[in-house]
Amino acid sequence: MLESILFKPDMKKLTIFLTAFLFFVTLGFALGQEPKLKLKIFEGVRVQGIYFEIKEINPYILYEIQSSVDLIKWENMVRVGSHKTEMESPLFEWDALPPNSCFFRIIER
Repeated sequence: MLESILFKPDMKKLTIFLTAFLFFVTLGFALGQEPKLKLKIFEGVRVQGIYFEIKEINPYILYEIQSSVDLIKWENMVRVGSHKTEMESPLFEWDALPPNSCFFRIIER
């Protein structure tokens, strides 16, 4: 009875998600092969928005920059690739981004 109160079906899903998330984040830190994504704000005269400085990527590999509002559903923003180990993404104007706060990540495709 106590177990059914503490671990409702939604709670089980959340527990599994958080455990898996922490496992893969820890694995990424241990391997040290995750690209670094740094957010930069562009404040031009007419155009304003954000772009990303991307470091420690593998040359000639395709990556996707994704955004999410809830860390569950991720939407592709752009695919990027380079012949170097560092690059900058295209500029994303404020109108093209979600209206609320959001999270960003880069993944290898």
